[in-house]
Amino acid sequence: MGKKLAQKQQHAMLRRGLQALRVVKERTGNIVWMSAEPVSWDLAAICDAENPLDWIVIGAASHRHRYFQPEAQRVRHLLLLMDQTATPVFYKGNIRPLFEANDLGTRELCRRLPPPSTLPRASASK
Repeated sequence: MGKKLAQKQQHAMLRRGLQALRVVKERTGNIVWMSAEPVSWDLAAICDAENPLDWIVIGAASHRHRYFQPEAQRVRHLLLLMDQTATPVFYKGNIRPLFEANDLGTRELCRRLPPPSTLPRASASK
């Protein structure tokens, strides 16, 4: 297990990551995505409406067969931001209990899947 980052370090790391994804998207036109797994702090505080994401993955923290759910408000803030930017969200199955316990809407677990046309395709080998 690595060293725990301070909040200031977490914010700086997310800003750098989003900037790198923005550059990749601008230079290559590739689909860019981020895994927010686990949602251990309020990512919406840094990942604003100008984010370059084409889709995002969210889930609970896990250790073998144990799952640790994020705080519902953190997920709610992130989902509101993704709704504002029309960014599809892929939910890991391990986050379903959080949705059921906090009225986040289980039907949304499927509604937010990215359309197949936006998923990257493996290139054919020559």
